[in-house]
Amino acid sequence: MMISDVINDCCDISILVSADSDLIPPIEFIKEYKSNHKIFIYFPPNRESYSLKRLGHSYIKLERHQDKFKSSLLANEIEDTKTHYIIKRPANWV
Repeated sequence: MMISDVINDCCDISILVSADSDLIPPIEFIKEYKSNHKIFIYFPPNRESYSLKRLGHSYIKLERHQDKFKSSLLANEIEDTKTHYIIKRPANWV
């Protein structure tokens, strides 16, 4: 979505909340496609990526906001009300 939003000129800035280095290629593409587009990186508590740090216009470590970050995580289980299928959050997503 981030790439399509930039290509379709739907946003002025992008905010990425991740420390996943798999997101480096999309960010590099955005920077090449639209060099003036600002990308802000927010690292989850106790996670960061040097490569993402150098690609973003700025970054913030969310350690100071750990309670807010944890409260935004998915519930442990989500049930589809039509099919009653239960999706469980992975245990390591804490």
